[in-house]
Amino acid sequence: EGFVFTHYPWKYISKSQMLLRAACYLGGIEAEKIVFGENHITNGSENDIQEATFLLSSMLKESGMGEIPGCFHIPGEGTNYNLYDPEQKVNETLGKLLQEASNLANRTLQKERVLLLQLANFLSDNISIKKEKIKEI
Repeated sequence: EGFVFTHYPWKYISKSQMLLRAACYLGGIEAEKIVFGENHITNGSENDIQEATFLLSSMLKESGMGEIPGCFHIPGEGTNYNLYDPEQKVNETLGKLLQEASNLANRTLQKERVLLLQLANFLSDNISIKKEKIKEI
C-alpha cells in the first residue's frame, strides 16, 4: 500500500555502513527505473530520498565522517547553525556519496533482477505484500 517500514535494531552507524544504509533507502527509486524506465518513475520514493540525504548529510556534517573531520551543522534551541564550508567540500562529498549509494542500489537490483521482476509482477496484481510472501517468492 505504498508504505515500507524498516526498523534497524542498532543505535550507532559506522562509516563503513553509511553507504549501505543509504543504498537501502534509494532502492525504491532504482527499482522503479528498472521496472518502469527512467521516464516513468514516480514521486513515491520522495521520503526515501530525503532519508538517504539526511543520513549521509548528518554523518558528514555532524559526525565527522567526511574528508574533513569537523562538524558543519550545529543544532541549537530554536535555531540551526550551518558552519561555513568555503569550498563546499561537504556538499560535494554528499553528492558523490548519494550517487555511489544510488549506483550500489542499482547494481544490487540488477543482480537480483529476476526476484525484483517477480515482486513487481505480484504487486501489479496485489495492493500489498507480506513478509511471508516475499520469502516464498
